[in-house]
Formats: sequence, structure tokens, C-alpha cells
Amino acid sequence: MSAHHPPAQAVPSSTTAASPAPGAGTVTAVCRSFAEDFPGGLGALHEALSRRGLTTGTHGRVDGRFPDGELCVDLPGDPTGAHVIIHQSLTGPAEQVDQSAMALLAVARAYREHGARRVTAVVPHLAYARHDRHVPGERRPIMAGLLAQLAATAGIDQLITLASGAQDRLGRLGEPMGLVQLPPDEALMSLVHPWVVPGRTVLVAPDAGAADQVRRLGDRLRLPVITATKRRTGPDSVTATLTSSAPGPADRAIIVDDLITSAGTMLAVARLARTEFDGCQVLCAATHLRPTPTGEQRLAAALRDGTLHRVLTTDAAGHRPRIPGVDITAVLPLIADAVAEQVLPAHSPLAERPTAHAGSH
Repeated sequence: MSAHHPPAQAVPSSTTAASPAPGAGTVTAVCRSFAEDFPGGLGALHEALSRRGLTTGTHGRVDGRFPDGELCVDLPGDPTGAHVIIHQSLTGPAEQVDQSAMALLAVARAYREHGARRVTAVVPHLAYARHDRHVPGERRPIMAGLLAQLAATAGIDQLITLASGAQDRLGRLGEPMGLVQLPPDEALMSLVHPWVVPGRTVLVAPDAGAADQVRRLGDRLRLPVITATKRRTGPDSVTATLTSSAPGPADRAIIVDDLITSAGTMLAVARLARTEFDGCQVLCAATHLRPTPTGEQRLAAALRDGTLHRVLTTDAAGHRPRIPGVDITAVLPLIADAVAEQVLPAHSPLAERPTAHAGSH
């Protein structure tokens, strides 16, 4: 994609004028990567807010590039006193992760410097969510903590994302910014439920980190759960073993996880499940799909040769590979409802006015 973009222009909202009167209102701001990764995605948010009696103005594609490639943010209206909801995609194919993250920070800072009362960022999939701790033998930074600190410094009061990774660790790293990690339970339920064969389906947790999530899903669906453990043998290679016994015969095994990238874990566990249940159908369900080139090749091959029957996922990470057998569900309607619930309390007459961040006017 070209790095040369004109200054951003306002896009009229379907519900109100583009810019609220100073001192009141809500503005939905759309960053360029979000607009490209989720075309038409704002409709779900406006519908969720309007059902609750709240309308917003829209500032579209507020970030662009100067001719020399540097980031350009140009607000199309006066945000004084407004609650600004910034939508950005950090992990889609439209732009490099770090460029998208910098654009989010710059847009947030622009709104705070020009008088926004509050800034909420909506990021369907959070970049660097896996970089949440130091790993023995490695000398790498905790990037999730750095991103959270930068977001708070830029003026973001609250960041809303669909959970991925270790939620407890990420929550602590998010301070002093409010990090709202939306539980993936409903998204996973909508993916898995249509594929359940009563009495003949088992859920599989591919590692210890996924076990609690899969057990909750199993309890809701009244399905047995077995667990696996994995060991990484290289950047894209994994070995796996089952750590619990099969509860009985099954015709279908559904592996449930939060993220697919290289697909190494999914395929290792899928082969175990097919052996354990004598060639049963194996499906994979994941909240986020962010495949590497190797991951796309592996998924396509596994779906062709029958190792996998289906891959069930959402578009939260912005990726929609056209691979036969990969079923992708739009997740923005679910996120929009949660955003509406988070945003409305800030508009209560009794809501406490937040303290301005450093660098805000």
C-alpha cells in the first residue's frame, strides 16, 4: 500500500451531524486501518448505541500520511467536551502493526490536546497481547505493558478489546489506563454450538492456558472436555500430548482456543484427537485468527487432507483468508453491544469527570 495519503476528511454519521457542539456529545473516530480492515463496521456500533438512546457524530479516517511518509492526524471537527470513541485495527493486513499502533496514539493525543473530555479506544484484537511477561532464557521487553503505558500517556482513558492471552496479567499491565477485556464466551458459543452432535461431541483444550475457558464452554453445552499440553520445539513447530483420558467414544472433537497464528498447536492436537477417537471429525474454534503465511498454508493443507473438518473463527483480528473450510463470523456486532454498555455510564449526569492526562488541554 502507498504511504502517501491526504489529510483525513470527516465522514457524516448515519445518525447525526459530523461534529457535536462544543461541551457535549459523543464522537466516533475511525482510523484508517480500521476502515480498511472492517469496511462498513461502524454500522453495528451506531445501531447498538441508538438502541440505548445515544447517537454519535463520526470523524472518518482521521489519520493519513504526509508526502514524506510521516504520520498526519487532522481532526475534522471541534471535539471540545466530547467523549471520543476511537476505532482502530492493530492486527489486520492493511498496515504494519507498529504503524497502526502509532496512529492510534497520535489520534488519541490530538483529541485530548484539542479538548476531548474522555477518550475510549476500541481495538478488536490487541497487538502484543502475548508479550505479557519475561520468559526464562530470553531478554525481551514486555511489550504489552509498554503499549498500555504509551496509550495512557497519549490520553486514552479506556481501551476495549476482545480478550486474547493471559487476562489477569494483561489487566495488571494495563494500569493506569482502564483495559476492558471482553470475555470471548459468547463469541465461542456462537461458533461451536451449531456443530455440536449431542452425545457424540467432545471439546479439547489445547493447553493449560485454554483449559478454564473450554471447561466453561463445556459446562454450558453439557459436553465432556479433555485437555492437552504442548511443548514448543521451534518458532513454528509444536509437539503435544493428551493429559486427560477420553470420556468415551466421540464422532466429533472440537479444539477451542483464543488465537491461531502458525496453526502448529491446533494441528498437533488435531492429530492426537483423531488417534484418540479413531478418525473422528476434528474442528478448530478460535476467537482470533491472525495467520502467518505458514499458518495459512498449514490450515489449507489440513482442510484438504481431512486432518481438519472445519476452522471456526471470527474476524476480530481483521484477517479473512479465503481458504475453503475456514468459516469466519463477524464479531463487531458483539463488540458494539459491549462498547455501548461501557460508554453509556460515562454519559450519566452523575458520571465523574476524569482527570486530564499530561499533555491534554
